[in-house]
Amino acid sequence: MKKSLLAMLFAVALAVPAMAEGMWIGGSASYENTNVKDGDSVTAWEIAPEFGMNLSEKWDIGIAASYGSERVKEKEVTGSTINGDAKSYSIAPFARYKLMSIGDFSLYAKGSVFYENTKYTSTGSKDVKVDSYGIEVVPVVEYAINDAWSISCILNFASLGYTHDKSDMAGDPKADSFGFKVNGGSVINVGVAYHF
Repeated sequence: MKKSLLAMLFAVALAVPAMAEGMWIGGSASYENTNVKDGDSVTAWEIAPEFGMNLSEKWDIGIAASYGSERVKEKEVTGSTINGDAKSYSIAPFARYKLMSIGDFSLYAKGSVFYENTKYTSTGSKDVKVDSYGIEVVPVVEYAINDAWSISCILNFASLGYTHDKSDMAGDPKADSFGFKVNGGSVINVGVAYHF
């Protein structure tokens, strides 16, 4: 019994590093603060972790998530200030296909299925929640710094996808969009990853 237990523990100890090989963990983070003298201000931040696994030389799968916040202060002509907040989170399983490699650079097509929830809060107004879900395909350029580290750039200006938005505000219509689009006003999203 003791020998079989030791053999099983030894097999698990050997299997864990083998399973971890070909995986990565990474993501991106952003912070922005804009102030207009004696005027409006915007403070926004977001963290977006990502976990992935290589299935083959061409195919990878993974999951990405994000959590962010934006605070807007708008000063009225009367001198009063209107505060508005938006908090959002998302989750997006993905698959990506390596289109080509040149040296340490690789070009991928990354397809995601995503869900996003955003809650808007404003002074003197009822909170509004918006649920969004959809699919999108974006090009990703990755640069391998070495065997362990890489930098990736998601080129959102070339994305293709479908999005469905639904607000909980009475009377707000559902919105569907399909086509090429710019995601969240962000043209390029840069991230870093550590490969096991």
